[in-house]
Amino acid sequence: LIVRGVSDTFREETVGKVHLVFLPPVEDHADLYPPEADVILMPRRYGGLSLVMGEAQSLGLPVLASDVAPWNERPGLELLPTEDPPVYDGMSGGSIAMHTVDARDLAAGIDDLTRAPGRVATLSRASDHWARANSWNALKSLWVETLGLDP
Repeated sequence: LIVRGVSDTFREETVGKVHLVFLPPVEDHADLYPPEADVILMPRRYGGLSLVMGEAQSLGLPVLASDVAPWNERPGLELLPTEDPPVYDGMSGGSIAMHTVDARDLAAGIDDLTRAPGRVATLSRASDHWARANSWNALKSLWVETLGLDP
């Protein structure tokens, strides 16, 4: 498992059966994901957009993620079941849904992907297709038209 940004230097550690590699932060998002990465794990506790998922998909990496909107509507994701979230009231009067992914479901998702390399390739192609379809080059004319700008 590769962890980026929590350490200023490279280090490795093994916890039980999990080998962890800690990498320092980087400036360019393409450098965030080492070339040997096959999939990005994102068991999210909160919904909403995730820059990490979009960056990973822009590089054609499939994502193993919580089944949380709006990400559960995107191609290139392998979704993990989440329990119905309890909702916590925030101080500003809003509320936050707290999703939970069972660690066994996460482990099973990883196992499923390691046993089906064709699935990883399919998810990777879907991620790449999504990234191309949602790139600036693909959407520029739509933005120009929507905002009433001169092309």
